[in-house]
Formats: sequence, structure tokens, C-alpha cells
Amino acid sequence: MDFYAFLQLGLVLIFGLSGAAKLRSPRLLDGTLQALGFRKSFSQLGSWAVPLIELAAALLLLDRRTEAYGQFLIWALLLAFTWAVLLTWRKRKNVSCHCFGAWIPETLGKATAVRIMLLGITSFVVAWGRSSASESLYSSASIGFAIITWLGAALIYIMAQHLIGHIRRHASTPYGGE
Repeated sequence: MDFYAFLQLGLVLIFGLSGAAKLRSPRLLDGTLQALGFRKSFSQLGSWAVPLIELAAALLLLDRRTEAYGQFLIWALLLAFTWAVLLTWRKRKNVSCHCFGAWIPETLGKATAVRIMLLGITSFVVAWGRSSASESLYSSASIGFAIITWLGAALIYIMAQHLIGHIRRHASTPYGGE
């Protein structure tokens, strides 16, 4: 597995897991969209459409014939996510993100913007090197190692988010005591 295929597999896992997590708890994304100012009817539609688009993007990246469509969907999603972050900054609102459904509690902010930027860079790198990415995605025995590596990175990220949240909740008490 080459570098581009490894990154492409990472995008598949990230967008696939994100879409699946949002589908498990659509009311959370519905609430996020309403907090951004969308009407209830549109937020309900968006709470199903966004995760389905994420899943479609992940699946489309798996086939050489459709990966360009997957990249397009990822870029469209990243633009929408960027718009949401900018909107919260402009309105000076605290909006729950639910980027990974109920798995990671977080608000739209700097961390979200950094994650969007990193996903955008990764997506552009994969698109730039895609002449070899899909072909080698299935041709290597190292795909299992790559999946374990990406899932390990996701687990570290989730644990770090929970640890940071715990520290913030207990920062006002001396030594983290009650």
C-alpha cells in the first residue's frame, strides 16, 4: 500500500465512521443545524442527508471509477462544514458539533476548523496522487495494518477529546477535587 492509498483509506474510514455515527443519532445533528439557524424541516432533512452523503463519499472513494465523485462530495462537505464554523464564529455562538454523532462531544470551533483543514489537505493530496491510490488500495496485504493504524489514531483522538473535556470541567476546582 502506498502513501496515497493509505491516506485514501483514512478518508474512507473517517467519513464512513462519521456518517454511521450521525445516522445512529440524527436528532443531535438536527439540533446542531437548528442552532445554526436552519428551519426544523430543513434541519430534519439535513440530519439524514449529511450522514448519507458522508457514507456515499466513503464508498465512492473505494472504486477507481468513482473516486473522483467521492472526492467531490468530500470537498462539498468540507465547504459546508467550514461555512458552519465561520457562521458560529460570526454569531459568537456556542454550537455543539456532533461531527461524530454522540461519540465525541465537542463544539464547533478552532479544533473543528483545524480538523477540516487537515481533511481538506489530505483530500487534495489523495486527489493529486490518485493515479496510483485506488489501484493499490486493494492490491496490498497491508490493508489490515492500515485500518488498524487509522482506527488507533481515531481512538487516540476520541480519548484526547474526552480527557480535554474532563480537564475543562474540573479546571475550576483545586486539584480536580469535588
